[in-house]
Amino acid sequence: MKPIVRLLWLLMPLVTLAGERDRAQVGEELTAWAQARNLAWRDRDRAGLERLYAEEFAFIHAFGYRDDRTTQINEMLAMGTVSDLPPPSFAPPNELYLYGDVAVHRFVGYTARGTATFGTAIYVHRDGRWRMALQQHTERAPEHPAVQLDPAVLETYLGRYDRGDGTITVIALENGALVARHAGFPGRLLTPASDTTFYDKLGSEWTFHRGPDARVTHYRLRFRDGREAQSTRVD
Repeated sequence: MKPIVRLLWLLMPLVTLAGERDRAQVGEELTAWAQARNLAWRDRDRAGLERLYAEEFAFIHAFGYRDDRTTQINEMLAMGTVSDLPPPSFAPPNELYLYGDVAVHRFVGYTARGTATFGTAIYVHRDGRWRMALQQHTERAPEHPAVQLDPAVLETYLGRYDRGDGTITVIALENGALVARHAGFPGRLLTPASDTTFYDKLGSEWTFHRGPDARVTHYRLRFRDGREAQSTRVD
C-alpha cells in the first residue's frame, strides 16, 4: 500500500468521528425541518421552501415519474388547500442513518391513494441547515396471509416444470419451504396462502393444479402486471 493511501486509510476513522452527528439530535432537526416545510407551505413562502430543498432535489414517485425542485415547489404552492404533512418517524421499522453531513431516512408509508410504499429521503447539511436532496417511493408488494402446510403436502409439488419455451423451473424444498429455481438466478421463496396457492416476494401468484389421480400436473403463474404463464411438470 502506498504511503499516502496508508495515511488516508489511518485517518478515515478520525474523519468519520469528526463528522459524526448524534442520531437523536438529527432526528429532532429533521422533525423541525418538516415543521418548517409545513409552515412555509401554509404561508405560500416560495423562498422558505427553496431554503429547505436542495437545488438538485428530485422526487421519484411511486407511480413512476420524477419531479425536480421547481416542479415540487410549484405544485405545492398551486394546491388550493394545505394539510400539514406528518413529521418523519424514526421508530422501527423506519431507519435513520448518518454519514457525516448526509442523513438517510428509510421508512414505510402510503401514497395519496393509499398504496403501501417503501420510502427513502436523503438530506444534506449545507450552509448551516438541512436540505432535502432526494425523496423516493416504491410500491410494496401486496401482503398475503401465510398458512402452515404439512411437509408431506409440500413434497407433492417438488419437481421440474417446463414453460414450453425452454424455460425450466425446479421446485425444491429447502429448510421446510418451497423454493422456485431457474438456471442462472437465485432461488425464490414461495410462501403458501393456501394448500395450492403461493406467492413470491415479487407479488407473483403461483397456483398448482392436480390431475384426476391427485398428482400435481402443472402450475399457473400470474404476475403482478396481469400477465400469466403456465408450466407443465415433466419429471
